[in-house]
Parts: sequence; C-alpha cells; structure tokens
Amino acid sequence: MEFRSCPACKASVLEDDVDDCPFCGTSMSAKPQATPPKKPAPVKPTAARPGAKSTPSTPVAGDAAKSPAKPAAKSPAPASKPGGEDSEDPFEVDTSALRRAIKLAPRPTKTRTHEVTCPMCETSGFMLPADAGKDVHCCNPECMVPVFKTQRPKVAEAPVEAPRDNRLLIWGGGGAALLIVAAAVWFLVLAPKPQELVVDDSGPASTPIDSGNLVPQNVIVKATDAPPATLAEIRTKSLATILDKVRQREKNRSIEYGTQLAAEAFAEAGDLTKAQEQVRRLQSTASQAPYLQVQPLVEIGWYQLSAGKTKEAQQTAASALVKAKNAPRSIRKTLDAATSLAALCIATGTPDAAQELIQRDQDKGIRGEFSAIWRAAVDCRTFQVDVELLRPWHVAMPEPMRVAVVETLVAHGQSDAALAFAASAENVASQAVCRAAWAGRITQFDRANALERVTTAIQNAKVPNAGQCQAWVAVASMAGTQDPALAKTALDNALAAAAKFKPAVPVAVPGMRQIKESEGKAFAGLPNPAPEQASALALSSLAILQLQLDQKADAWKSFQQSLEHVRAMAPSAILTQQLLDDCEKQEASVRAQLSQALNLGNNEQNLRTEFGRYRRQCGKLHAEAQQRLAVQVAILRFAAEQGLLNEAWTYIRDQSQAAEPQARDPFLETSLPGLIYSFAQAQGNAELVSSIEAAYTNKQITIDPLDQIAAQSATALTQGKLSEASDIIERAYRDQLGKKQPDRIDQIALRDCARAQAAATPDAMIPFIKNLYDVVIQEEAFLQLAGYSVKSDTAAQLWKVTVGSRELDALDFVAVYRGFIAGAPMQKPSGQQATLAPVKDKQ
Repeated sequence: MEFRSCPACKASVLEDDVDDCPFCGTSMSAKPQATPPKKPAPVKPTAARPGAKSTPSTPVAGDAAKSPAKPAAKSPAPASKPGGEDSEDPFEVDTSALRRAIKLAPRPTKTRTHEVTCPMCETSGFMLPADAGKDVHCCNPECMVPVFKTQRPKVAEAPVEAPRDNRLLIWGGGGAALLIVAAAVWFLVLAPKPQELVVDDSGPASTPIDSGNLVPQNVIVKATDAPPATLAEIRTKSLATILDKVRQREKNRSIEYGTQLAAEAFAEAGDLTKAQEQVRRLQSTASQAPYLQVQPLVEIGWYQLSAGKTKEAQQTAASALVKAKNAPRSIRKTLDAATSLAALCIATGTPDAAQELIQRDQDKGIRGEFSAIWRAAVDCRTFQVDVELLRPWHVAMPEPMRVAVVETLVAHGQSDAALAFAASAENVASQAVCRAAWAGRITQFDRANALERVTTAIQNAKVPNAGQCQAWVAVASMAGTQDPALAKTALDNALAAAAKFKPAVPVAVPGMRQIKESEGKAFAGLPNPAPEQASALALSSLAILQLQLDQKADAWKSFQQSLEHVRAMAPSAILTQQLLDDCEKQEASVRAQLSQALNLGNNEQNLRTEFGRYRRQCGKLHAEAQQRLAVQVAILRFAAEQGLLNEAWTYIRDQSQAAEPQARDPFLETSLPGLIYSFAQAQGNAELVSSIEAAYTNKQITIDPLDQIAAQSATALTQGKLSEASDIIERAYRDQLGKKQPDRIDQIALRDCARAQAAATPDAMIPFIKNLYDVVIQEEAFLQLAGYSVKSDTAAQLWKVTVGSRELDALDFVAVYRGFIAGAPMQKPSGQQATLAPVKDKQ
C-alpha cells in the first residue's frame, strides 16, 4: 500500500483527507513553488479627532513639489530554495517551519490547556487555544519529525430559524408574571400564618396522628438523624454501620482484616449469626491467611461457653486450633490470637492444647511482652497500654504468654481455672508472677472478696514468701486509692513476706574442675536461679508499688535489694566472658592448666577433646550470666523510666568500676547509659548529661534511637505538647527506626496514645493518631481510644467527632466501632448478667 507523499519534504502522510502537509505545512494538491511576494499592506488613513488638524498619511500634489521623491520600497525577495539558488539537492528540507514552530508543553498549565497529539510519535502536548492551526514543535526530544501543523477547531454555525410571531408568547408570559406576583402578595402579606409546632422528644406527641395523613396540616417537621447518646444506642449504631465500612472500596487497605474485626464485634455483642457469616466470608476470601479467623472463632467460643453450650465451644476451639497451625511467628497479632485461643482451650477443658500452644508460640522478648500488655488492655477492659505497662507483675515477666492467658481467663470469669493454670508455670519465679497477675485481676473484678480469696489461695498452695509478696503487691496496686483500707492491708502483708527473704549470696565463678564436672547438668552446674529470681521480682514489684505511693526513697532501697538477689542467680558476665576470651586468645595456657587440673598428662588427643568440652561449658556458663544481666537491665531500665535517673546512673557507674571483679557488671556496655542519657537530655538535666559523658572519654556512648524517641515523646506529653509528641513518633515510623524492633516502636506509640487520651478530648485525639504514619498502629490506637471512651463516658462525644470525618479510613471506623463494642459490658445470653463491667477507676 502506498501513502501520499508531501511534494516539498517528501514525508509520507497517512491521512487521506488533509489539505496541507502536517510536517512542513505545504499544500498537498500543488507542486512546490516559491513563496509569492507579499503585497504591502494598505495604509488606512487615521480618523482625525474633532478640532485637530488633519495630517495626511500620503503625499498630495502640492507636497510633492516641496519634498524630493523617495525611492520606492523594495518588494520582499522571493523565498529561495534551501542551500541557495544553485543548490539542486532534492533531499534538502525547508527549515523555516522549524524556526517559527511553537514548542509544546509536556504537561498542561493554567494557560496551555489545548491538547494536541504528534502524528509521528503520538506524544501528547499542550498549547494555547489561540495557537490552534499554527506550526508546533513536539515535546518529545526523540521524535523523528517534530514539527507539524495543528488543526483549527471547527465551529458549527448555529442554524438560522425563520422569524415567528411571538405576540401570543409575550401576552401569555406577561399574564403568568402578574399571577405570580399576585400569589406572592397573598402568601406573604394577606394569608394567615400557620402555627409552628414544637415537638417534645421526651414523650409522645399530644396531637393524635391521622392514619390517612402522616404529616398534619400547618405543621413544620424537621427531620434529623440524631447521634446516639447512650451506650446502648452507640452499640446498636456501631453494629449497624460496621459492615458498610468493611465493604467500602475507597480508602480501605484490607477488607479481610475489617471482616475479622466485624466478626469479633458481632460475637462479643452476642449476634452469633452475623459473626459466623463474617467467618464464612473469611473462609472464602482469606485462603492464604487462615489465621485471621482465629480471633473471631475465639470470641464465638467464649459466647457459646457463657451460654452453657460447652460442646459447641469445644468444637469452635478445635476449629481455631486448625486455623492457627501455620500462623506466621513474626507478627504480634498472631501471638495475640494464640494467647486468646490458649485461654479458651483451658476454659473448655483441653489444657494440653493450651500447653502445646504456649510451648510452640512462647516469645520471651519484646514481642511476647507487648502481646501480653495489649491482650490485658483489651480483655481486661482498661484500654490503657500505659497503665498496663506499670502493673508490678508486668515487669520482666519470665513467661509473658502464660501471664496473659491467666489474665484473660480471669477476665472471662474463669478464675479457678486461671489459678490452677498459674501453678503449672515452668518454675517458682514464673508461678509467682502468674499468681500475682491472678490476684491483681481478682481485685479488679471482685474487689469486695479479694482479701479473702487471695488469702485462701496462698494458704492452700503453700505459696513461698516471694510469691506471697508479689500477690499482695498486686492486690495493693490494683486497689489503689479506690479502696485505701484494702491497699494498706495488702501492703503490710507484702512487707511482712519480704522481711522473711533469706540474704542474697553472690555466685562465684566455678573452677576448671567444677566447670568440667558440670557437663550435662542443668543451669551449667550452678544452683537453680529461679528462687533468687522470684525474690528479685517480688522486691522490684514492691518498689514499683512504693513509687506509686510516692515513697521514692523506699522504692530505690527495694530496687537495690532486688538487684542483690539478681546477682545471686549467676556469676558476673564480665568474668564468664573472660573465660571465653582465654580459651580463644590463650589456648596453650588454658590447655596446660586443664591438663594439670584434670591430670591428663601429655596425651594430645585427650587434651584436645577435654579442651573442646571445657570451652562449650564455658559458653553455657556465660549464657547463664547473660540471663542474669538481662534481668538486671530490665529492672534498672524500669527504675530509670519512672524517674530514678540519677540513682540508676550512680548505681551502674559504681558497679562498672567496682574494685572486686566479682562485684563488677558490664553495665556500660548495655543500653542503660544510652537510655538514661536520652531522658536526661530530653528533660534538660545538664549535670547528669555531663556525668555520663565523662564516663565515656575513650569511647562513644551507644544510644538506641528508640530510647531517644521514647524519652522525647514522653517529655513532650508531660509538658502537654500533644502535636510535638505525635510528630516525634511519626518521624520514627517514617525513618524506619523501628525496622529491627517493630513491636518496640508499636509499644511506644500505643503507650503515648494512651497517655494522650487520658488528658485530651476525643476531637484532639483524631489528628494525634492520624499523624502516626503507620496505618496498622493507627487502627489499634482508634480501637484503644474507643474502648477508653466507654470507660471514661466520652463515647458519645467520640461518635460525634468521627461519624462524618473525612480524615478516617474505612478500617479506622471499623476499629472505632470494634472498640465501642469491646469497651461495653460483655453481652451475655438472656437471663444472665455480664461478666465484665467497664472499669471506671483510673489505675
């Protein structure tokens, strides 16, 4: 197929209906010819103003004699061919079009709004509408033929209608106007005004309603959708609206997660039909994420159990166990669900399944600790992560998941099962913490009988002194100012139990023969550290209680006593590290000493074997020392964060420089100095900052960025600077400071949200939360805020500021509705009372 060619530039033209070449503008119907000379434009005489002398624009006959004749203006020379008259190159193209072409803009501007498309490369460009029909230059720098001529817009002429006789229309319009004016005068001036009816919403209308006329005559009715004012109305409206937000397509990051929250809300509200419907939706759409079904199934199981349907609850728990098998281990939400499921398994009579879950999913790091804190805040209806972090039994938990299971069981009315489960912990230290968690929650939900129930539990189980101390501290802490008499009695009991503790004896580093003989023994041959750990945790919990009672001096004394018992758990990590360094750097010397201590003689084979076994035992011994150091750091970090900065720094500095190696600890190599330094800087404590800097003259202090974030945001909140605190956390998320410790930064964020919501109004919390950058943590913060609003009687206010908000995403609304349901008393089958009531007191 042949295309038409331009007679001037020889370019192929695809369109058949164009008159001019789109590349050079030459007529497609004529041969190339020289541009004809332009005629001089005729000069029009300028109209003279009235009273002004006329000045002719061309000479007249009289003037011609006075002035010499001027030479005639030269006419413009004809356009020459490219390359001059002598050039006969048939491939040369006229470049004048390129010089006068208008450059297209690649993007529209306020003035360049007319879009055109290059016929060569099909790149769109934008120009002034007034330039239509002119030569333009393509905005694509790689276009092979960039110049083309645009088309002028075709304007359709309006059809000319024959004139009609409009006299009737004029007379009719005038008459209608007179009628309208007359009617207006009647209604506005002459007609009687109707009586406006004021409707009393508090009772039935005084005027009976005619069934044939729902709106009475002369009554002004204002239809309004009043926001829910009571907790029952908020619950009803939340359940009626939550599915609309779940299925919303815009601004909805995960319909599946929203469906999970909706299923939990319906189950907790007692609507099992809708809850199970949402679970079926998850089963059909979440085939790659069955773990999303675990928490909804657990909530359904709890309701079934409360209704006396134990068999159905067991079947639901079994189904949830199948869904939880392949749940990812790195996500905190899956650990939250596994904790709830373990509690349901115990309540339904399958404790072995719960033990298996704990053995499989137990996390003793920050993930496990924060999961226990979050579950306590939601299940125990406090919705205050900051308060839960300050519970005495939540500091340095040996088994965080087991503690969370105990608290969940008590919250669901299974206190006896919780107490029995606490006794199955791995050692006496963990058992003491679990019993303390049980005693604290018993005091929260059954304060009137707490003293009797805790006393009976201690006597029946013959709980050691450390366990007694922790349990009574938990009772006193939870009773607080709400029941001063109970708090005082519990504190006296805790002090009496602590007075019976045996003195702590530091553990020395064993010799070579002892290390060799410790092979195969528990704890690397050292004494069982659990009893001393239990005493240490009991004394640290007592110190926390004393801080809550504003007894700062007594609190620091209890902290020091606690640290003495920690030192009795294992040798110092400095000394055990020295053993490993000697094995690596002085192997020959160690072999010689080992040969002499074990009477190995000169047998090289035996010496090599025994040296390897000795080195492995030194590694196990160092692991025990590291566990001791971790407990020390956890206790000291808590003390520093609660205001004992100077005391904590003095202690770690002195212990790091102790004269006796046995009493020396490597605190300067831990995160402690950086934490204290960050808080001192944030609080403007220049003296403490200088003291810490003086201890690091030969090396640089190591500061965890998240410690800085925690210190700065906490200080900003203390000073009432909500916006600044939110910005600090937002930068941490945006800069990915918590990439290696996501649960730590989530804990800081939700802790500060809880602190802020206790002091700020709901409308101030919306921008605080939405500024946090991470959408998942925003949703959890909204759930926490809504639950807390029920507890603090601000739920109606929160509803008003969120119902029409454009700032909230779909899942933000879903989380708010889920929080409203979770914060209210747990719905029970008809005829039964709710197990939980919203916690009104601020712990």
